[in-house]
Amino acid sequence: MPQPKHAFMHILFAKNPILVRAIGLGPVISTTLSLKNGVAISLIMVVLTLGGTAFDILLASRIPDRFRLPAHMVLSTALLIPAYLMCNLLMQHSIAALGVFAPLMAVNSILSAIKGSKAESRRVFMSESLGNLAGFVGVVLLLSIVRELLTTGTLWGVQMQNSFRLSGARLPFICFIALGFCAALSKYIRILNKPADSRRTERG
Repeated sequence: MPQPKHAFMHILFAKNPILVRAIGLGPVISTTLSLKNGVAISLIMVVLTLGGTAFDILLASRIPDRFRLPAHMVLSTALLIPAYLMCNLLMQHSIAALGVFAPLMAVNSILSAIKGSKAESRRVFMSESLGNLAGFVGVVLLLSIVRELLTTGTLWGVQMQNSFRLSGARLPFICFIALGFCAALSKYIRILNKPADSRRTERG
């Protein structure tokens, strides 16, 4: 059985929800045009992940297998309400800026439901859930910062001096390229943290 720390790092780098499993690519590519959008979509993911994880740990084992996934989806949809309220409280009109991609975040909770039904240890499952959350939020915030700086020369709406502009950073194609570089960097970090024998095998 993997240790919680190992499970967290494995999910964060080897099974990153965006870079490896391409979960939530639609909302990520379409909304990460500003840091405010990135924080809003990340906050929604935090509420859904923490709520879904608590449900899986405390209640999922008491629900028949055939009802577990539908129940998880109903919960995720309900959790969108407090997530929306928190986003609009902290950043006015943030949900409106996300458009149709905000409610699509509820679909990402399917992964947590499946993992929760197979987890051998609660601590390991919690570590995997936090690894999923950290991997998602880290990539979203990084993309949001870079794309806002390149497209408008601002950060959180504040004009930055001597900023390099690349208006094409708004295009989904450029975002896919950026995600590719992030995936390569993630794999490089993962290889560096492996024993020498494992490194040669993976590179080969």
